[in-house]
Amino acid sequence: MRKIENMKTTVNTKKSNIKNKYNLSADFYNSRYRNIQYEKYARMLNGMRLSGRILDLGSGTGLLSGFLDKEVIDVDFSINMLKKSKNKNRIFADAENLPFKNGMFDIVLSFTLIQNLPDFSRRNANIYYGKHFQCFPNISGKAPGFSVKSPESSGKLRSFPEIKVFKEVRRILKSNSLFILTILRKKYDGNVKKELEKDFFILKEVDCGEDIGFICRVKRHK
Repeated sequence: MRKIENMKTTVNTKKSNIKNKYNLSADFYNSRYRNIQYEKYARMLNGMRLSGRILDLGSGTGLLSGFLDKEVIDVDFSINMLKKSKNKNRIFADAENLPFKNGMFDIVLSFTLIQNLPDFSRRNANIYYGKHFQCFPNISGKAPGFSVKSPESSGKLRSFPEIKVFKEVRRILKSNSLFILTILRKKYDGNVKKELEKDFFILKEVDCGEDIGFICRVKRHK
């Protein structure tokens, strides 16, 4: 029980630190990152026609809604970043616990958000590149995810959590709808793609400079 409570505390601390970081950077974010983000948008959305109800998850200062010049719902958990957005459709919310009904959206866009989330960070903190692991389903019943046994672990298993935001995005998307996302390249590893493929068909992988991008279609809801 204490281990679970410690894990919750770590997650909450991580979220609080990220929120504070973006709250402090809100005043200069656009001047520093607008061109970088616009290049990502152009590469990722090249030739795509976006229509229907669109959500920008981790919208920050609303740069994407300005780039698209169409109605978009912005969601972010940095209140200072949201205040800088010119988009009237702004919602203060956590990406891992969204205040939307099932199947509300036709498209969810998320640029350079995923690597900031606690589940992503905890998942990748103990991945050792260049070594071999055996992977097993996590059947403990304590938490969803998978377990990993390394050559140095003497048979001990370590559990890694699922990336909650992927489940949450799938929940709020209509069947056969699109999830378009990028992840900071230096934080990316192939296991993220495997997690993504549990809930989405990956239609295309895109080079977005400092990010790696995926255009995905949600798997049919059961």
